[in-house]
Amino acid sequence: MKVFFELEENPKGTAQMKGTSFQGGRIHHYEKKEVKFTRNMYHLKIVSAAGGLAKLPHFVGAVSCSVTFYYSIKQRKKWGLPKTSKPDCDNMVKLLLDVMTDIHIWDDDSQVAHLEVSKFYAEKPAILIVAESMEGGGT
Repeated sequence: MKVFFELEENPKGTAQMKGTSFQGGRIHHYEKKEVKFTRNMYHLKIVSAAGGLAKLPHFVGAVSCSVTFYYSIKQRKKWGLPKTSKPDCDNMVKLLLDVMTDIHIWDDDSQVAHLEVSKFYAEKPAILIVAESMEGGGT
């Protein structure tokens, strides 16, 4: 099985997903506001792109996943060129894979045995996600 999602959204990076504070003599960990916002946005966009929660696939076993982040830029000469500035690819994809776990596309993102992440400049912002079963059967 193979699925494809296209999210018309400016990609967001989340370097530090958790914050810490000291309250009542104890260390408290929390999810930062911008991370919570991005998590909710990805959740809504993926479910919407699939046509609803009931239409989301569920992968069993190993999964290959390709994610391409497109950053909008006005300069035509940069369209299609790789983006080599921040945010880092690894910081960008972590939250996205966690959201895909939250909405049960797979049981755990540890099932992603092959991961390809790219980021480019483009006319319009987008995030393209392709997930495919690596084990003959699939969903």
